[in-house]
Amino acid sequence: MASMLESIPMEILQSICEYLYWSSVIDRNHDGLVDFSLVSKRSHRAATAVMIQAIKITVSTARQLQLDVNSWEQRQRELPWLEHVRRLDISGSNVTSEHQNDRALESIEQGDAWKPLAEFIRQLPALMEVHFMYLGQFPPCLLAVLHERHANCRLYISAFSFTKFDRNEFELASSPCLHAIRVSSSIASYESEALFRTVSGLAPNLKEVYLEYLAPDACLPAIYEVELKMDAPWPEVLQDNQSDNRRGTLTKLELHNRLDLARWNTVIDMSTLRILKLGNSLDSRELLWLAEHRPFVSLTTLELVINLAWEFTHDEYHPKFSSFIASLPPLSSLRLLANPLELGVLHGILEHHGKSLSQLWLETFGHLSSVVFNASIVEEIQRSCPLLSRLTLLIPRTRGDAQEQIIYKTLGAIPKLQYLSLTLDCSDRTIYASPFDPEGDEDVVVPQDPSFDDFHQTFFPFDPRGSYDTPRNGHVRDALINSAVDENLALAIFQCVASGKTPQDLPLNSLRLRAYGGGYFGFPGENVHLVAQGLPDVIEEIGHSWRISRHPRDDCPGQLVAKDLTSGNPNAQSNYELGPEGLMNGGQWLEDQPGVLGKWMEPVFRRLWPGEGDWRQEWHSFPLVNFEYRK
Repeated sequence: MASMLESIPMEILQSICEYLYWSSVIDRNHDGLVDFSLVSKRSHRAATAVMIQAIKITVSTARQLQLDVNSWEQRQRELPWLEHVRRLDISGSNVTSEHQNDRALESIEQGDAWKPLAEFIRQLPALMEVHFMYLGQFPPCLLAVLHERHANCRLYISAFSFTKFDRNEFELASSPCLHAIRVSSSIASYESEALFRTVSGLAPNLKEVYLEYLAPDACLPAIYEVELKMDAPWPEVLQDNQSDNRRGTLTKLELHNRLDLARWNTVIDMSTLRILKLGNSLDSRELLWLAEHRPFVSLTTLELVINLAWEFTHDEYHPKFSSFIASLPPLSSLRLLANPLELGVLHGILEHHGKSLSQLWLETFGHLSSVVFNASIVEEIQRSCPLLSRLTLLIPRTRGDAQEQIIYKTLGAIPKLQYLSLTLDCSDRTIYASPFDPEGDEDVVVPQDPSFDDFHQTFFPFDPRGSYDTPRNGHVRDALINSAVDENLALAIFQCVASGKTPQDLPLNSLRLRAYGGGYFGFPGENVHLVAQGLPDVIEEIGHSWRISRHPRDDCPGQLVAKDLTSGNPNAQSNYELGPEGLMNGGQWLEDQPGVLGKWMEPVFRRLWPGEGDWRQEWHSFPLVNFEYRK
C-alpha cells in the first residue's frame, strides 16, 4: 500500500486526510487519520498537515509556557507546518513564576509572561480561530497581535468577565475579533449592563453568547454603589441610553437559569438567531409573546425545557407551548427535556417540524406522567420524520418481548437514521393502584400478577420493620431482567434496529444504549418511588451502557464494534457506609462483604442466575425473545 501512495499527488493525499479527519469528528470511535499517518513517511506528511490544523497549549507557569512555545518552534524547523495551523486552543489557569512563593506575575497585565505566545501567534499565517479557555482575562499582547496580523481571526473566550473596567477590558469588549463569549459565574448588576452593551453592538462581530447566570436586576444606579474606578470610556458607555437602538446580531444564544427574553429582545435582533438553547422553562407570558410576535424567523436549532413540577396549570401551559412551537420556522434540530411531555405537544412538534428535522432529542424526567414512546408513538415519529439522521429517545424496556422489538424495528425503518441513542426505561410506576400515604390507615394495594408463581407472588421486603406492603418478588425479577445489559444484548438490539432497514435506506452506523430506572416502583403522576432492598446496588452493577458501531475497515463488512461506556470500575463497591446486616444510610442493602448478596436479594437473583461464586461475575442479559442474534 505504501508504494501505491508514492504515486498519488500530495494534494489528493491531503484531501483523503481531510475526509478521514471529518469522519473522526462525526464519529469519535473511528480515528482513521492517525492510522493513515503511520502507513509511510509520505502519508505521515500529508496527515500532519491536517492534524496540525488545531494545536493546543496548556498554560501553567511562565517558564513552561516559554518551553512549550520553543517546542512548537523546534518542530517547525524540522518540518514546516505553521502554514497549516487554523486553530489555537489555550487552556490553564494562573500563569505564575517558577517559584510557588512568588505572586502571580505582576507583569501579566502588561503581557510580559504571554509575549512568547504572542510572537508565536504572529508566525501563524493561516490562523482563523483562537479558543481561550484560560481562567483569566485575555492578555492585551495577544489581542494586539490578533488585531495587527489576524484581523479576521475569530476569538472564543470561555471565561469572559469584567473585573477592572480598564482600557484593556474595553479593547477586548469592542474587539472586531471577538466572536463568542461564555459567562459562567455570577455577575453583579453593573457587570450585566456592561455585558448587554457588549452584546448590543460594542463588539461588532460577536455572534455567540453562552450565559450561565445573570443578576436579577441589571440597573445602572448600582454602578455608583460600589467602590470601582472605571477608566474611559466605560462611564460614557454604561450611561449611554443607546438612542440609536443598536442591537446585536447574534447567531447563537444559550441561556441558563434566568432567561429574561424581554430584556434580550432589546439587546439583540432575534431575527438573526439560528441556534437558541434555553436551560429553563419559558413561562406562559413569554410563550404568548413569542407565539404572537414570531421573532425567530431564522431559527434552525432549538433546545429547551418544560418543567411543570411545581405548576398546577398544566392544561393551560401545554396549548401555549404548542402555539409557540407552531410559530417557529421549520427546524432542523430540536432537543426537548420535559417534565412532563404531553401527547399534544409531541403531535405539534411532529406536525410542524417533522418533515424538516434531521436531529431530534425527546427526553423526559421527573415524576409527572409523560407520553410513553411505545410502538404506535415511534411509528408516528417514523412516518413524520423522513430526514431524521440522529434520534434520542426514552423507550420502555419490556424484557425483550415482541412489543419491544417492534419499537426497535420501527426505529430502523426511518430511512436516513444513522445515529441512535436509546435510554431503556426499566422502571415500573404502575404496580401501585393508589398513592402511598405513610400517615394513612389504608394499605398500599399491590395487585397480583397471574404470570407469577408462588415465589414471585411473595412480597419483597422493602422496610425491615415490615411497616407497609412492597413490590412482589416478580416485580424485582423483572427489574433485574430489564436492567441487565451485556455486550450480547447490546449487539442484538443493534441488529434488531438494523433489520428494519431496506436496501435503499442509509445504514445504521452507531447505537448508544443506557439502562435507566430499574428498581423504581412508583405511582403514575406522583413524586414517589420505592426502592427495594439491595436492588439499586445490583442494578448499578448489571446496568451497563454501550456504544455499538460498525467496523471502520472496508475488509470487515458487517462486523460490529462494542464499547462499554459504563463509568467507573464495574466491580467497585458502592460508596455507602454499611451498618447492621448490610443496611446502608442511603437506604440500600447489601452484605458488608464485596460480592455477597443480601439475604432478601439473593433468592430472587439466584433464580435468574444460579451459582455460588461472585454474583458480579455470574450475571448475563436475557436475549430478545425469538430474535435470531448473529454473532
